[in-house]
Amino acid sequence: MPGYAHCPSSHTYAARNGPAPTEDRREPDTATNAEPSGERLSTAQEPEHLHARPDWLCRICGEPWPCLEARTRLLAEYSDFPSLLKIYLSAQMYDALDDFTAHGEPAPLNLYERFISWARNRPPTR
Repeated sequence: MPGYAHCPSSHTYAARNGPAPTEDRREPDTATNAEPSGERLSTAQEPEHLHARPDWLCRICGEPWPCLEARTRLLAEYSDFPSLLKIYLSAQMYDALDDFTAHGEPAPLNLYERFISWARNRPPTR
């Protein structure tokens, strides 16, 4: 029949569009992968040690933020730009100061030591 477009054969379809779709097109599991030994590997990252406002305690370990783990990670993240780390920490310190004094309480005396003094190119200490 002239002008009749017939359905493409499976070879023509595959050549233009890749393999024909199947009914079961599940996405691969990206969270875990099974090793030949049966062990499952996770691609999930460890949770970040971030602050919880207005108390400025670590959301993971409950220590005053920046906790030891947060300090270690921040030093590694900003290792090429230590001055930017100090700028970031200064901004965090002033946000914490605002939160701590929002209800008329006096400012904590150790904010500089807690937020900035440790930010040098050496491993953090407690």
